[in-house]
Amino acid sequence: VDPIIIDQEAGQAVVLDYLTASTSGRAIKRFNRKGEDERFHISKMQGPADVIQWQVDFQSPGTYEVRIRYAAIPDWEGASFIVDAGKSRTQGSVKSSEGWYEYKTEHAGTLDIKRKGVQSIRLYPEKSLDHYLMYFNSMELVPK
Repeated sequence: VDPIIIDQEAGQAVVLDYLTASTSGRAIKRFNRKGEDERFHISKMQGPADVIQWQVDFQSPGTYEVRIRYAAIPDWEGASFIVDAGKSRTQGSVKSSEGWYEYKTEHAGTLDIKRKGVQSIRLYPEKSLDHYLMYFNSMELVPK
């Protein structure tokens, strides 16, 4: 199955979510029983091989702020994750939210997109964990 290609409108932010993501390893799309409008998330990420990935056709090279929306319980706080685009990468640290499915948005650094065209964006735990990394909801790449 060919991955979905997300087309960026020139100069606009790129929104990455569970609908357009491909997963590998243990990462899996899950149903959220809480009954919110956003009823799905991606979880079960426990190590670097558990990856969420998107293919983005960038029209505007440059620096992008990474904003990630997720939920996490207190026991998961402090776990490190990586977001990369080729050789450009940023690292973030999970902060707990108010509850299992209480999503919040955190700034997770910046990525430098060097050229126009299709590039892979990946999110994964930095190292092996004895718990899940987070309940991932979405990520936004915002031009700076």
